[in-house]
Amino acid sequence: MLHTVIETTLFPHEKSIKGLTRILNKAVKKAWKRTKNYFQLIQKTQNNDERLILRRSAEEDSRRIILDIVNNSRLCKVCSISTENAWKPRWWQSFTLVIDALDGMNNFKLGIPNFSVSAAILKWNEILFWVVYHPMLNSLYTAYKNQWAFKNGIAIHVNDIEDIEQATVSYIHEHRRIPASIRCSIFGELVDQKIKRFMMDWSPSNNFCLLAEWKIEGVMCNQESLYDFCAGKIIAHEAGWLLSYMDPLKQVDTNDTFVISNRSTLLNKKLTQIFKKYV
Repeated sequence: MLHTVIETTLFPHEKSIKGLTRILNKAVKKAWKRTKNYFQLIQKTQNNDERLILRRSAEEDSRRIILDIVNNSRLCKVCSISTENAWKPRWWQSFTLVIDALDGMNNFKLGIPNFSVSAAILKWNEILFWVVYHPMLNSLYTAYKNQWAFKNGIAIHVNDIEDIEQATVSYIHEHRRIPASIRCSIFGELVDQKIKRFMMDWSPSNNFCLLAEWKIEGVMCNQESLYDFCAGKIIAHEAGWLLSYMDPLKQVDTNDTFVISNRSTLLNKKLTQIFKKYV
């Protein structure tokens, strides 16, 4: 079982939600204290099969540690666990906890230090809390609905660059549904606009963090899986993003096709015009 989505029923008290956010902050760090060792082992081997085994072990350890800490907290109980392919939101449950135990699996397997673990708490279609931990940089990103975004406890915000020639944009997508021709078309049009840089680096959560702390200017999300974008959406929102949904009738946090950018209305409009042609 690769990615895990955990649906939880929480005690209906505000304190339990706040308590769970504190526990998740500790859980993601504890998970990576152990699994970071797997990455060091991966860097020492050239055998592809060994790398695959180490990657799976790292994710399993990360997931198990987080689950154990959440279960032992007594703030909630795990109702069900399902894989990325089978899971669909069950909105009759009040709260949902979504965990990506290893975001950037391919990077991890190749020995590229660009990966993270993330968790988000949803209430119906609304994202309430998000945490991402980047173990190689010891960077903890958190965001609470309507309470700003933070990196290691310090408030962060997006930038206000307007010129697309000075902008870096990330493109993330669900690789089984989106043909390569779409990616090429979007990339080609951005190149025609003389964009500074176009990113596809296999680690969606980290890209949202880069946007939130003013290091890049935009993210295009094309039918990405919930666990890959729901966590990132709230930190970018709380850091001052601009958001454009491709379907104006589905303006909810769980909508999976959108453009988010820095605080420049001009740049957001230009990126949205390009993206709309291919979704």
